Amino acid sequence: MRLIQTLILLLSGIAFFSCKTQESALAPALLIQAETGYISRDTAGSIDSTIRFKVTATSNHNILKNITLFLSANRGASVEVDKTILNVKTATWETSQKLEGFVGDTLHFMFSAIDDNGKSTSITINVNLRSVLRDLKIDTSGQRIYNRYDTTRVAFNLNTGGILSFTDISSGKDIMDLSSYADSQVVFNKTWGSGHGTSQFVQVDAAFFSGASQTKTLEDEWLRLSTLATPAISNIANGDYYLIKTRQKNVPFDLYVIHITDVVETPNDNADYIEFSYKGG
Repeated sequence: MRLIQTLILLLSGIAFFSCKTQESALAPALLIQAETGYISRDTAGSIDSTIRFKVTATSNHNILKNITLFLSANRGASVEVDKTILNVKTATWETSQKLEGFVGDTLHFMFSAIDDNGKSTSITINVNLRSVLRDLKIDTSGQRIYNRYDTTRVAFNLNTGGILSFTDISSGKDIMDLSSYADSQVVFNKTWGSGHGTSQFVQVDAAFFSGASQTKTLEDEWLRLSTLATPAISNIANGDYYLIKTRQKNVPFDLYVIHITDVVETPNDNADYIEFSYKGG
């Protein structure tokens, strides 16, 4: 009986010691390698380009279980985008990722290394999205958006340069007249928003419009003023200038700068319109 009790105490002591050893073990070491051709620190990257990472992890217990890469945009929810399963003390892992999103977005790449005791270490690299530097594709004038009474010309697609009707699908309406109906007539309140709900507007000056010729010019101004942007603008007047970010998906560049060249209000026939020039794309 005494022998059995002694064995139980001995085994309990071993189990307790093992648990304490696991609890006191350090988390794994994790290093993002700074080598030519690989990203190792916060940076900027062009949309649709591919970046590469090389990471090395070392277990501080027994063996590594895995290294996982998570991705989030603008501090949103993280999703797992790549993973390597391990059963070694030290491992070096490479992964490539395509940069997708909108100009001004920040992608957060978080690497996490996990030991067999469940302890983990993580490192995050932030990548600010930019476009490929090039000349703007669109520089045009004489465009018009009419009030909602004229249902065939109430919205505009900045990417295609197309005038849209009231019944066209909302996903292409980067700018849309937001005049309101009253007594079966339209009150022209000189207000714009967007049909798809993602366009953002911020006022700029004439010098910026005249000097805008490349994507970087619009990007830099947007990054400077984006916190002031609103989903709609009102009291639009002749001579106003606006920078617009549409957040339209599947377009090569979603920033445009607009010059209001005329605001026409008619007293009785609801043929009111706002005329503008614009650059971007």
